[in-house]
Amino acid sequence: MQNKTILLLLCFNLTACAVVAAVGGGSAATIQVAQTFDAAKLGADAVSGATTGKTITDHAISFVADQDCTLFNLLDSKPMCVEYGTPKATKSEELAVNQEPPPVPVVTIDPLTLRRTER
Repeated sequence: MQNKTILLLLCFNLTACAVVAAVGGGSAATIQVAQTFDAAKLGADAVSGATTGKTITDHAISFVADQDCTLFNLLDSKPMCVEYGTPKATKSEELAVNQEPPPVPVVTIDPLTLRRTER
C-alpha cells in the first residue's frame, strides 16, 4: 500500500512542477528539467486519454483505489470512482433517456406541379 501511495503522490506532483520549481526558487537547470517532465506528462496524458479515455493520474488513482476512477466525472456531478464492471452510459444514451426524438417531416412533391409540401 505504501508503494501505491508514493506512486499516487508522484503522479500529482509531476503536474505543473515547472511552476513549483520557479516559485520555489529553483535554479535554471531545475526549472528546465521540470519543464521537460511537464511536457512528457502532457504528452503521456494525451496518448493515454486518446487510447483509454483516462489520464495517467486517473490510472494511478484507479490502481490505488482498486476501482475505475476518472477525475473528469467530478465535473459531471458523477462519482469519481466506481467498481470495476459497472456499466457506463455513453453521452448519447444519457441524452436520450429524457428526450423524445424529433418529429420526422414528411415531404411530398406533386409530380405535375413540382410543388413541395411538408407535413
